[in-house]
Amino acid sequence: MAIKRRKTFVYCCVLIALSLVISLRPMIFSTYASSNSDSVFFYLGTFMPMAVLFLYTSRYMEHIFPSLCCTLATILTLGNASAMPLLRYTSAYEVDNVLTYSKSLCMNSLITVLLVPIVWCFISVSKWIHAETKNHKWLYGGYLGISGILVLVILLLTDKDSGTTIINLPGVSLQAALPVMIFSVLGFSLSWHIKKQCMRIATILAVCAINTALFLRGETGIPLITLLAFCLWYYLLQSTKYPIVSVALPIILGFGAAGMVVIHMLSPVLPSTGLLHTLSEKIEGRIFSDSVDQVECGLRSIRTGGFWGANGYNINVPEASSDFCLATILHYSGLVFLFLLLAAAIPMFYIGTKYYTNQKHDLCIELGSISMAMIFTMLFYNILMCCSYLPVLGSQLPFTGVSVTYSILSAFLLGSITYSNGTVGRIIEKMKGVLERAQC
Repeated sequence: MAIKRRKTFVYCCVLIALSLVISLRPMIFSTYASSNSDSVFFYLGTFMPMAVLFLYTSRYMEHIFPSLCCTLATILTLGNASAMPLLRYTSAYEVDNVLTYSKSLCMNSLITVLLVPIVWCFISVSKWIHAETKNHKWLYGGYLGISGILVLVILLLTDKDSGTTIINLPGVSLQAALPVMIFSVLGFSLSWHIKKQCMRIATILAVCAINTALFLRGETGIPLITLLAFCLWYYLLQSTKYPIVSVALPIILGFGAAGMVVIHMLSPVLPSTGLLHTLSEKIEGRIFSDSVDQVECGLRSIRTGGFWGANGYNINVPEASSDFCLATILHYSGLVFLFLLLAAAIPMFYIGTKYYTNQKHDLCIELGSISMAMIFTMLFYNILMCCSYLPVLGSQLPFTGVSVTYSILSAFLLGSITYSNGTVGRIIEKMKGVLERAQC
C-alpha cells in the first residue's frame, strides 16, 4: 500500500473498530445477551462478510474510494446487526424468535457480500456488449421491453388495498422497490451512452414510466428518492448536459410542489377512495400535520438513547425496522454512532465526487456515480427525516432493516460503486488459471 492509502486504511479501521465496540455495548449490557449467548456469535457472523469485503477492496482496489464505501456499509451493518435483535427482544421477549431474527440478519449480510462479485461480472458483461455499436439496438431494446413488462407487473400484480407495493407472483412475493430502483440506475446510465437521440429519450421515458407506475400504486418514497438522486447526479457529477433534461427537471419539481399544495387545499372535498385520496392522506399526515406520530416517536427514541445509547430499553417507533431503522439504531447505539456514520459518509462522498468528476465517463463510471448519488440521497434524507426536518417518504437506508430485498439492492449499489476493471480482470485471469490447472 502507498502512504496515502495506508493512512486511509488506518482511518477506516479505526471507524469500524469504534463502531464495533459501540454497537456491541448495548447487547452486552442488556438482559438480552444474558438470556441468549448466541446473539454475539450471530452479530459477529453478520459483521465478518462485510469486513472481508472491506479488506479485499483495501488491498486490491486501485483507488481509496471503494474502501471508504465499504467502511460506510460496514458501519451501517454493525449498527443494524445490534439494533434489530434488541428491538425484537425488548418488544416481544421471545428469545427463540430473536435467534431466528439474528440468523436472518447474518444471512442477509452474507447475501449482500456474495452478490457484489456477481454485480461486478454483470457490469463487465454489459460493458463488453455495449462496446460493440451493433449490439446497442438489442441492449436498449431489451431494456425497454423489460421496463414495459415491469410497468404491467406493478400495475396488475400489486394489491392497491394493502397499502404496500408487493408484487405477488406464484410462490413468491417481491417488493417492487427493488427492480424499480435497479432499473432506474441502469436506465439513467444507459441513456447517456447512446448516440441516437430517439433511443436516449425512450430510455429516459422508460425510467419515468416504471417510477410513475409505482407512484400510481401509492408508493411515493422510491420515485421521489430516485428523482432527488438523479438531480444530484445530473447537476453535480454529470459533465454532459442535455437541454431537454435541463429544462424538464425544474418543470417536474415545480409541478410536483404545486400539485402538493393544490391537493392540500382541496383535501376536504376530495373523494374518499382512489389515488388522490391516498396522496392526500400522505401529504396531510406527513407534511401539513402539526405533529407526525412516526417522527415524534423517532425523535423521542433518539433523545432517550442519548449520546451513548440505551442498554436495551425500547421505545415503540412505527416502522422501526424499515423507514425509521436509523432512529432505532441511534436509540441503542447513541448519537456517537451518528458521528461515526458521518465520519465515514462525508469523506466518501467528497472523495467520490472528486473521483467521478475526474474520470472519463463510460458505462461503469455512470453506474457508480448514480449509485453513489442514490446512497447519498437515501442516507442524508433519512438522517434529516428522523430529525423532523424532512417529511416521511417511506424509504429505508441501504444495509439496514431485515428485508432481503434491501440486501439485494444494497449489493447492487455497492457493487456498482466498487467496480474496477483491473480487479475484475484479475479475478477472470485467476479463474482461467484454475480451469487450466483442473484440465491438466
